Amino acid sequence: MLDITQVFQTLWGRKLFILLCAVLVGLLGALYAYGVAQPLYRAQASLVIETQTTNVVDIENIFNGNATEDAAINTELRRIKARRLLAQVVEKLDLLEDPEFRPTIDEPGFFSVSGISTRLAGLVTGNTWQRPSEDYLKRKTIENLGGSINVSLTPNTYIINISVTTSDSEKSQIIANTLTEIYLSDLVTGKLESTAYVVDWLSERVSELEVELAEREDAIKALQRDSELINREALDAQRIRAKSLRQDLEDTNLLSAEIQARLETIANLLQEPNPTIALSTVIDTQIQQSINSSMTPAQTRARLTALEASQQSRLAREQSRQMSLEKGLKELLDSVRIQERDLQEITQLEREANATRALYETFLTRLKEASLQVGLQQTDTRFESPAIEGQLVAPNKRAILMLCLVLGALTGAAWVLMDRFLRHAVNSTDELKQITGLPVFGQVPVMPFRSRTEEVAYLNDKPTSSGAEAIRNLRTSMLMASPNKPKQIIMTTSSIPGEGKTTLAVALAHSLAFMGKKVLLMEADLRRSTLMKHFDAQQAHGLLDVVSQDVTLEAALYHSKELGADILFGKQSSINAADFFSSTEFERFLAELRNHYDHVILDCPPVLVVPDARIISRYVDVMIYNVGWNTTEQGSVTAGLRQFKVEDIPVLGLSLSNVNMRKVQKYGYDSYSSYGAYGGSYYNK
Repeated sequence: MLDITQVFQTLWGRKLFILLCAVLVGLLGALYAYGVAQPLYRAQASLVIETQTTNVVDIENIFNGNATEDAAINTELRRIKARRLLAQVVEKLDLLEDPEFRPTIDEPGFFSVSGISTRLAGLVTGNTWQRPSEDYLKRKTIENLGGSINVSLTPNTYIINISVTTSDSEKSQIIANTLTEIYLSDLVTGKLESTAYVVDWLSERVSELEVELAEREDAIKALQRDSELINREALDAQRIRAKSLRQDLEDTNLLSAEIQARLETIANLLQEPNPTIALSTVIDTQIQQSINSSMTPAQTRARLTALEASQQSRLAREQSRQMSLEKGLKELLDSVRIQERDLQEITQLEREANATRALYETFLTRLKEASLQVGLQQTDTRFESPAIEGQLVAPNKRAILMLCLVLGALTGAAWVLMDRFLRHAVNSTDELKQITGLPVFGQVPVMPFRSRTEEVAYLNDKPTSSGAEAIRNLRTSMLMASPNKPKQIIMTTSSIPGEGKTTLAVALAHSLAFMGKKVLLMEADLRRSTLMKHFDAQQAHGLLDVVSQDVTLEAALYHSKELGADILFGKQSSINAADFFSSTEFERFLAELRNHYDHVILDCPPVLVVPDARIISRYVDVMIYNVGWNTTEQGSVTAGLRQFKVEDIPVLGLSLSNVNMRKVQKYGYDSYSSYGAYGGSYYNK
């Protein structure tokens, strides 16, 4: 799990690197802000939308003020950036000649990116570069101008802000004010055009209505002239007369029916043998009054005959009168019906004429009002504040500089953390012990000598230095590990080259020699002989010559007084090193060395490179596996140790070499290293 304290210590330890990254990125940001970035200036003009329209004449149905709803305001915001208005700005300010807005029209260079892409496209399409047309240039100029303009609404107000951003402060001011003036002028022009259109339309409608009204009035006059209708009162009188005639006709009909009934009664009485006796059953009073009961039947019959004749004459008169009444009533009703129809037509025509007259008067009034508006129009949007010289808005040098410093610091910190936690190099003894499960005899710091030949001199001159103390600490840990096991033949190896195993072997030989032990330092690397460089020696014979018995051991040895030990160099050879170390002669040679030396230290090649170390490990008492601090990957360490584990060869302990104690203390790689800070008074640096 990630330790926050360790992260902080790692960052604090590399603070100079992080600071350097911040400074470098900050310098790049400063170079961009102060030398590369083009300054941009923004000028802003403001308009205000009047929520209450003040017209000279109130004609709200024709001229509506600017609506203040959100949709209407947003529409106005879009109208300000309309291509039609921008084209007027381009033409008025001659922006087609301004390189900031006018697109490049020069033919691209032969080796430029655009030139190469144009030629490649031409190979496919067959088209070649052509000079852009004026329409294209104007269209692109308008688009570029629109990109530099921003129109916004101040929140919770009716104030519209028109801001223009260009590379020149005065240019931004001029464009902002010009666009505002063109927009306001366009509003007035639009209203004038609308007014003129309304006036023309109203004039046409008034003319049409005037003609229509005259036609309707003429139709009324013609109908009145051709109609039998005198007036409404005469028609009402005729209606009353028709009602009287209808009543008279009804009375005549009733009287005729009465006479007919009487005639039927008289006829019935005349058929009786004795009409006088039958008279008692008659209810007609006129018949009863005409006949006396004392009359004889002949007298009664004569009287009834006379009465019948008079009633027949009377019935004829009433029937004649009935026919006359019916004819008169019919003619009168026909006349009333015709006059009523004419009256309805006249009434309808008068109603239509009145409606046309009202509409005509209304449109005529509107026409007069609209005519008064011509030349008196004003916009509902006014110039609130003109733009002043543009203010610098980009680049924000301070913000760029601060951002680059922060980004640089973050980049440096990220690099440090990735280097620490993602590279998986061995950085501490605790980490080494955790991944291998083996004891760590010690960590050997980087010793401050410039060349390999100075190592022994440094150990002699600085016996109490941190490096010398670390070697003695490692020697003690090695000798105390497995006390019952002999420590006579000791080998050092590593996973890969460059981990400091030869330096460790020399220092360990020096430490054992100064204990009064007889020590032999033997180079067991026949492929890459480097031990001789530590002593600046030239020896004619080496290990191969001694094992081959070409020379004696004493003739091949190099005794170093500074080291206090004998040295047997390996010397490069063309023979197979693995076969050599596997030979019985080499095994016999090591057994013989046990009789002459207290400790024999073998400097073996890396185990992951060649198999020599695995072969030699079968003959040694102690194997020290060396790991380079902050350079050797954990996977390399485990892979190298696995080579020995497969062959059941024990590794006694590990050594962490080339440790930078100053960085270890800064970064806090392990708990052991923190105690190194207390050793300053003990070490002779």
